Amino acid sequence: MKKIFFVITHFNFWAPIEPVAREYIEKGHEVRLLIDRQKNRKFEGRYSFGICPPYQIGNAKSRSDGLQLILHPLRELISFIAYLKFRQPTSPVLVKRWMSYIPFIFRWIARTERGARWLASDGVWRFLRKWEAAIPTDWGIRKQLRKWQPDVLVAASAILPYSKETDYLKAAGQLKIPTVLIVPSWDNLTTKGTLHVIPDWVFVWNRGQVKEAVDLHFVPEERTFCTGAPKFDPWFEIQPTVDRDTFCSRARLAPNKPYVLYVCSSEFIAGDETDLVNQIARAMKEHPILKDLSLLVRPHPQNMAPWTRSNLMEDNIVVWSGDLEKMNAKDTMMDFYHSLFYSIAVIGVNTSAFIEAAIVDKPCIAISADRYTYTQMGIPHFHHLVDADFLEIPQNLDELMPILSGILRGEDRKKENRYRFVKNFVRPQGIDVSATEILARAIENVANGKRPDFSSEEDRR
Repeated sequence: MKKIFFVITHFNFWAPIEPVAREYIEKGHEVRLLIDRQKNRKFEGRYSFGICPPYQIGNAKSRSDGLQLILHPLRELISFIAYLKFRQPTSPVLVKRWMSYIPFIFRWIARTERGARWLASDGVWRFLRKWEAAIPTDWGIRKQLRKWQPDVLVAASAILPYSKETDYLKAAGQLKIPTVLIVPSWDNLTTKGTLHVIPDWVFVWNRGQVKEAVDLHFVPEERTFCTGAPKFDPWFEIQPTVDRDTFCSRARLAPNKPYVLYVCSSEFIAGDETDLVNQIARAMKEHPILKDLSLLVRPHPQNMAPWTRSNLMEDNIVVWSGDLEKMNAKDTMMDFYHSLFYSIAVIGVNTSAFIEAAIVDKPCIAISADRYTYTQMGIPHFHHLVDADFLEIPQNLDELMPILSGILRGEDRKKENRYRFVKNFVRPQGIDVSATEILARAIENVANGKRPDFSSEEDRR
């Protein structure tokens, strides 16, 4: 039996890892989840804290010495400087967002070009990194880990702002407990903070993320391992459970008409998309081939406000989100899946829904416009999609209409590229190989003192 401990700052990152924890329980391992309760109050009604079979859930400790009052601003300042120093060119919106996490005096300094250059200088960077490294690990966290003696400690959101996971990784490293960082999302290495402690292993999705871990976070390449993307595993198994007519009736769509699915983005990426949706719908109505096409809009669960107050004037628009009150429930996933499956194409700005659409094998169209420059081409993770060349990227509505017309006629110019993207980005270990299974075996190997990559015949058994 092994003791496998997870430290997760945000419960959202636990969903793709939970099947791994359940598998370990079935094998007889002890599994404990430490979570930052203060940051996850909204989940307390949905997931009981305390003892929650089959694994134990507890509260991730804050430092006992109070040094987090210094450490957290220091770490966020280091992450901000990493944007200035290493992530160039990068979107001004990312720099501005991270500036909000640093102390006011440094915000004031960074507002001038000269001040930003000073902050990004080698001397300031080395001084701050040495200062952070010199601060001792917390005795309370060390005491907790000594008491439980885990065989491996796994973190998933250590690069988010004000994460407690860094202190756990640092203390575990001092106690010679093997450590693993899981990168749970496609944008975490480029749009979040920087690693302040290099764990023994960093598990990423693919080779593109290996490069990001090495170039942006100074992780030695030999300490990275590609698992694929566990969060997308269900999309490879899912099948429709209702026919098209039944789904269209539920979504208030005309069953005898084709539709395009518009997948909305977060407020940070796209803001209020209602005007763009109106423009697309109007252009479709005025087009001789597309005039009978409907536009089904699925709001982003964290950006619902524009759709509750919007004034959608075009009668070929249907806004339908399913039951977002159960956003983690299987039936809500099925609603989204059916929305994708029965559509002829998927349109959006910049969203992970393009990845899900690619798995379902639907043509994907990313609307490019000046207002989205900084949250499309200016956002590093969007280039994973662009470089794979599976997106159609019209620059305006005049370019969009011929693309939609071709898709309606059965043209699919990016089909092979879509498959290649899914294979390389989502499942690099094999299109038919579950990323969750790879992740589970890799963590277990580390707990057993082995490499995660099944390099020997014994590891494969």
